[in-house]
Amino acid sequence: MFNKIFVIGGIIILVLFAFLIRQEFVFNAAIDASKKYITALAEGNAQKALEYSSGEAAVAATRLMDGKVAASVDIFLCEIVSYGNDWGKATAGVRLTLSDGTEDIGWYSMDVIKNRQGWKVISLKETVPVLSGQGLFISQNDVSQGQKIITGYLEALTLNDLEGAKNFLAGQAKRQHEISASVLGKAPLIKTYGNVQLRGVWEKNGLLVCRAEYHVDDREVISIVTLAEVKTGQWRIINIQQVGT
Repeated sequence: MFNKIFVIGGIIILVLFAFLIRQEFVFNAAIDASKKYITALAEGNAQKALEYSSGEAAVAATRLMDGKVAASVDIFLCEIVSYGNDWGKATAGVRLTLSDGTEDIGWYSMDVIKNRQGWKVISLKETVPVLSGQGLFISQNDVSQGQKIITGYLEALTLNDLEGAKNFLAGQAKRQHEISASVLGKAPLIKTYGNVQLRGVWEKNGLLVCRAEYHVDDREVISIVTLAEVKTGQWRIINIQQVGT
């Protein structure tokens, strides 16, 4: 009886082990396709992007044919967050060095499917990083660097130097700034600022969240500022959420 139970238990373990190995293989193949698609887009390689895409993602790749996109890319995170029946959702964190030497960082969500040709990306959208878990250690040096970045950003706004202000931003914050810069007036967004105080509240995986308190014109402002580390180790603002005055 004992031997029979032992054999059955061994079979169950082998089946589970085979399932996990297969799952890992599937995930690796889907992640590989996602990475190659993102890299091809960043480098302006339309043909390679088309090789790893279908549907909406392929349409996005064809737009590269007439463009002059060129950037070096460092994918520091890519994982499958949802999976089932040859479909998955992948997320990727990407650090970029653009053709003009400036740096950027972005997070992307992709739907991937498996067809007869293998895994293909079928949709891509820019998103924001998911902040999960407890940040057990906050570097005071990183907080100090963050304070310099926020101060520089506010200084540029008082000078109405919108191009200079952009250099302190990354990700969606940078994109939104670029869109709004073309419609802003000639007057500065803020006239004065001062007494910038920063306290780190969470840090993990190249992301830093701080509580910022500062004066803008005649108001006291409290904001939650999220910063991300780009390829050279510098920090950039990816989100400012005002929570009170």
